[in-house]
Amino acid sequence: VVYLISNGYLMFTGDSVSYDNGPIPESTTPNGIIAPFWDDLSPDQGGFIRHRQFGTAPNRYWVAEWNAVPS
Repeated sequence: VVYLISNGYLMFTGDSVSYDNGPIPESTTPNGIIAPFWDDLSPDQGGFIRHRQFGTAPNRYWVAEWNAVPS
């Protein structure tokens, strides 16, 4: 399971929406993340967040996008 978090990161366990840009790894959540845009993003103010899966088994890949989401 991959959680697409509105604050600019992907998380593999839980569903924290923290935006405290602390050190990685950390003993508190979020942890175990990929953080390309880790910030206090505001998708309700504009832009969009989306994901899509491409390909067919066993050659699938997954893309996440944060596009023009203001911070």
